[in-house]
Amino acid sequence: MKITRYLRLAFRRREVASQILRHFPKRVAKVSKERGIGIGIGYFLYYLSHYSGIPFDSAYWWLVKRRSHGRFVKTRVLNFDMYLDLNDHGISRQLWLEGIREHGAVAGYKRELLHLREVVRSPITILEAGSNIGYYVLIAYHTLKDVRIFAVEPAPDNVELLQRNLKLNGLEKVVEVTKGGLSEQSGKMPLFLSDESNVHSMEYNRSSGTYIDVPVWSIDDFLEMKGLKSKDVHVLRMDTEGHELAILLGMKKVLDSNTPMLCFIEFHDVLLKDGRIYKAIELLKKHGFYLSYGCVDYFIGTVEEFWSLDELPEILQRHSAAEVFLRRGY
Repeated sequence: MKITRYLRLAFRRREVASQILRHFPKRVAKVSKERGIGIGIGYFLYYLSHYSGIPFDSAYWWLVKRRSHGRFVKTRVLNFDMYLDLNDHGISRQLWLEGIREHGAVAGYKRELLHLREVVRSPITILEAGSNIGYYVLIAYHTLKDVRIFAVEPAPDNVELLQRNLKLNGLEKVVEVTKGGLSEQSGKMPLFLSDESNVHSMEYNRSSGTYIDVPVWSIDDFLEMKGLKSKDVHVLRMDTEGHELAILLGMKKVLDSNTPMLCFIEFHDVLLKDGRIYKAIELLKKHGFYLSYGCVDYFIGTVEEFWSLDELPEILQRHSAAEVFLRRGY
């Protein structure tokens, strides 16, 4: 159960647990003040449910959907609008409640994109592996404007909502969406589905026996299919729930290109199995990537930062995921 995992974390990292307990009431008060008492109550119930694994918030979401006349709602997220799916237990509900998620990663991504802009004068090309419903796509566009983005997403429901969000923001000609996934080799793979739209994975998920087969490409094959050269990619953002090493192994030409590049990767604890996280770190270091910033984003807004790629395996022993920003050539 989730509560067992968090109790283990609280015992091992008492200072972090203490920080979360101090921060949570303040965050509830802040959300209530900025977004209304009703949403503040929802925020409290949502995270109580998240950390306990007990659905205290079920009645709340039923009421919200009833008042919204359906599951889809439009809301303000950061400095742009998004459509969200309130049936999604993950990113959509978090964004509806707070208007932001992953505070540390968002700040880090904006900072890294602006720094890359000082190095790359041409329009920046971004490849997204796991675009979900478009949260980071929209952040990238509204940070730089002068970009072209290739968004790859395997889950059909996510693709539909992603396209609605691109249309809402007038970005249909800026972002090219491909329904499918990225992996080590091109072909087909099962995508295991979750009730959280941002937790679908090509790595077996024993919490869900439901899967669909989806087309996949290696990054090298994908770029050739799109008429791009390896050196054309300036940013790779990857959130693939444990499939990170496979994708890295499928981008040999990109790794060998030695051009200035930013990788924003969310690594997951499943990579601890068979030492895959060490293989990923070794591969990135071998091709000149170094860590410029790393963080763990707690759901209630607190951030744990780290500054060495060698710390990543130990961090994944304690957390299910960590975000890293890696630079090469600048």
